[in-house]
Amino acid sequence: TESNKAVLATFRKVSKGIAGKMIRVFVDTNKADNGRILEFFGIKKEMGDVARIILLGEGVDKYAPDFTELSEENLAKFGSDYLSGALKKHLNSEEIPEDWDSKPVKVLVGKNFNDVAYNAEKDVLVEFYAPWCGHCKQLVPIY
Repeated sequence: TESNKAVLATFRKVSKGIAGKMIRVFVDTNKADNGRILEFFGIKKEMGDVARIILLGEGVDKYAPDFTELSEENLAKFGSDYLSGALKKHLNSEEIPEDWDSKPVKVLVGKNFNDVAYNAEKDVLVEFYAPWCGHCKQLVPIY
């Protein structure tokens, strides 16, 4: 599409400025064959055009920008912020529930996990619970 061509042109222009520092990949979200790679990057087709930085090491660290417009300025700043260490890792997380702290058993999601689970001032026991898991469901009444 024309939109893809414009984004790709901007992407290529910005990529020249960080050549040798990062490997750049452009994935067309409109192609059905790209579904698996989109899933790996944590991108859904309905999100439209997005940018991500993925660091493959012992694990997979993902970085998402705080902008939606894929302008030359935004993409260049995103890359330079990553290279300077200024970006925080992106966590696929549900929003923190309003009542997460209202009961003795707290609800942790990606966005509040580190603050609560690693709080040195408290003793914390974390149970990882999957709502679709039969064994996990059996533990709910115990807590």
